[in-house]
Order: sequence, then C-alpha cells, then structure tokens
Amino acid sequence: VAMEVEEGEIFEPKNLDKLNRVQTAIKNIRGVVPFRIYSIVSPKFAHVDAGFDEFGVPEIHAEGFEELYAKITTGDEAAMQRHRTAIVEDPDLFGSIVSRDLKGTVLIANFWSEKDYRDIYAALQAILAAEADANTHFYLAGRPILLGQIEAQFGRISLLFGLAVLAMVSLLYIDFRLVRAVLLALSAGLMADIWGMGFATLLGFEMDVLAMTVPFIILALSH
Repeated sequence: VAMEVEEGEIFEPKNLDKLNRVQTAIKNIRGVVPFRIYSIVSPKFAHVDAGFDEFGVPEIHAEGFEELYAKITTGDEAAMQRHRTAIVEDPDLFGSIVSRDLKGTVLIANFWSEKDYRDIYAALQAILAAEADANTHFYLAGRPILLGQIEAQFGRISLLFGLAVLAMVSLLYIDFRLVRAVLLALSAGLMADIWGMGFATLLGFEMDVLAMTVPFIILALSH
C-alpha cells in the first residue's frame, strides 16, 4: 500500500495517524501474516544510537518506530525529529520505504496464501476508501491486487475474448470459404483446450483468474 500526501510531509502526526489506522485495519484482514507488516509506524524498524554512558562504557540505545510514533502522538517534537532523521539518514529506507520528497511512504503486508485474493482485495479497497481524502491518496500493488483487479474486470475481458474469437472465425471463413473448415479448426482448438486444462487439473496444477487466457492462447496457436 502506497500512501501519498499533497500538503506537508508524511511524518506529520495526522498523516502517521492515518497510516497507523490503515496498518491496524490490515492486521485484521483474514490471511495476513501479522508479524510481517512493514511501515514507518511498525516495530520492524528502529532508530539506533550508539554512544557512551556516564562511565565511558559504550552503549546502544534503540527506539522502535512504533515507540517513536507513540511519542509523536503525545506532541513530542523531538521524537518526530528523531523519526525523520532515522529514515532520511538510512539508505535502505530513504527512497524505498519513504519517497525522497518526504510526501509518500509504503506499507508492505504479507499473506499466508494468495488464494484469498478476493477477500484481500475487497478488504483493502474498503480500508483505503475510508481513509482517502483530498490531501491523501492511496495506491495498491501486489499479486493479490492484480488477481482482484482482473476478476473485477472479468466482464470486459470476456467481451474482448469473445470479439477475438469472432475475429478468428471471420478470418477462417474468409480464408477457407467453407463452414466445415471453420468448425474443424475451432473444434481442434477446443479439444486442445479441454485436454490441456484437463491434464493440468489431473496433475494438480491450481488455476486462477490468470489461467482464463490459456484456452484462447491454445486456440489461437492451433489455428
């Protein structure tokens, strides 16, 4: 999930609050791996300081980003500055987790299985619709999102495939000028689809919405 603001920086408390609400809602999605969610308000990242104590003994002090966020919500300006500095000075975060103009950030969530892509896609759409406003924009990416979008556009895709089949039939008839020749070519392609997908099922290959293109590809190749 990418979050972008038009005014201000992503580190402002109101923007971090919004990101935290999104993160909390995503944790409640069925199938999510709760300990594999990464964002600038999650405990997966930390601000680390190395120094010496009063006796000159080296020590390391770490503040998790979740802890820093909690302090920022209380109005701690120093915590907000430490949070900002920790990200800007970290080459692994600056430019990847947070954009270089400091107006965008990403939240990375992992799921146990992409088989639940319908629920994942619907849940994310509902979460982001509730948080989007004139100053905040959200963008989605990932395989569950891809599968969800393809299924959402299934009607249009089916129409395009139908037009493609009609075009193939027309070209076959123009070429052969015989209905029988058209039917023979189509039946050969359909038989290849049935046998190919049937064997794939018998061998245990799982099919998803992307597999809907396979019959048409086989059909086109057979011609």
